[in-house]
Amino acid sequence: MMEKLKDLLAKVPRTYEDFQMLVLYESANDEAIQKQLIDFILDNPEAGTGSILSYLHKDIMHKEPMEIIFVDDDELDDDE
Repeated sequence: MMEKLKDLLAKVPRTYEDFQMLVLYESANDEAIQKQLIDFILDNPEAGTGSILSYLHKDIMHKEPMEIIFVDDDELDDDE
């Protein structure tokens, strides 16, 4: 099942290696997750990397997305 998922991830529009490695890592020890991802990709052939990651984390693993806050690095300097 992992090989099928690997093949499908390679065909995702605008795929990239880190995306593929993350999805494979997150699903490595769970065939149920692999099956859900395969079904999602087959049912949504136009799904991009963001949609697949969102599905994996929110719908399968029930994780909340991380909030990223960008700051000006000058704000971090105490001596200015």
